[in-house]
Amino acid sequence: MKKLIKYSNQINLALEKLESYHDLLKDAAENLELKKNMEERIVILEKEKSSSKELIDQAIEEIKQLRNNKINKTNIDG
Repeated sequence: MKKLIKYSNQINLALEKLESYHDLLKDAAENLELKKNMEERIVILEKEKSSSKELIDQAIEEIKQLRNNKINKTNIDG
């Protein structure tokens, strides 16, 4: 009878370990999905950053042209 109780306790311990491993695997799967989503978001943000940088550069060039045109117009009118 003692052996049966011992085996029963070992089985219970093994089941508890399996349950904890299952929880760990579930957490790992969620973490992988979260990582994948974050990587996709990073790619999107990098593209937006690149586009924003191009728009800023374009705006700076237009401001420079407007300044030059204003200076030239002032010199001509002046």
